[in-house]
Amino acid sequence: MNRPLQTTGTHANDAANDQHPGTAALRQHPRAEFRIELITHIGRRFLMDSREQRCFWERHIASWSDSAYHKTKRLPLIERAAQPFRKHLPLRQRLAVDIVSNSDAASVLELGCGTGDFAVELVRRSQTLGNYLGIDIADSAVKRAREHVLAAAGSRVKAEVRAAAVEDLDPTSLPFFDFIVVLGLLPYLTDEGLERLSAIGRGKKYVVDYHPREASFFNAVHAAYRTAKGYPFYRMFSDAEAKELMSRLGFGPYNLISRGPLRMMQSV
Repeated sequence: MNRPLQTTGTHANDAANDQHPGTAALRQHPRAEFRIELITHIGRRFLMDSREQRCFWERHIASWSDSAYHKTKRLPLIERAAQPFRKHLPLRQRLAVDIVSNSDAASVLELGCGTGDFAVELVRRSQTLGNYLGIDIADSAVKRAREHVLAAAGSRVKAEVRAAAVEDLDPTSLPFFDFIVVLGLLPYLTDEGLERLSAIGRGKKYVVDYHPREASFFNAVHAAYRTAKGYPFYRMFSDAEAKELMSRLGFGPYNLISRGPLRMMQSV
């Protein structure tokens, strides 16, 4: 018996969502009602809201990124304590850069680009990249990413970084791209964000990762970290749930890369 990914519920803006092209496209897919009952780390039920994520990451993206990708010495205590548990994140970035570079992609869209670490490495490595668009929910991340990515791109790659929540994107207004990168984003997407992701990325080459729902020491530590930091909400998926989700979203088949807490799906 398959574990359901959703329960019955409503959003205040359901009527508006139904008029959006992303929602209309998703409604054509069988069993595509994303109304997921969320149980947070403190066991209470909340309506997911991307505005909470925006406020949270505006405050925390810089220290999180420095802890994950840079050898910054001056960090908040909790981020220094978390560093030993983030060794898979530079690995994730290297693997994703290899995947996109080897795909000969000319135009790349990255959702959840953060402070631009992946994009900088991609621009340096890819021999075919001509256009890059990065989007992140936090203005502070975009400001930092824009500086680093544009400097790396120079005149060789047309690069742009924008501030927006996935939930606010109009798929029809985005420029053409042939590869979509979604790293570290699925845990933070609302139901509406998943609908937008479907409309934006279906049919494209992709690399997407997720946080595996499993009993592990890493997940116990991560749960304690999320509680201490006050995460608004956080989604995890079993491998079977991730497979079903990607099918519902309209993404094609993939190879699963599994290394420790890292789960990365590469389109085939």
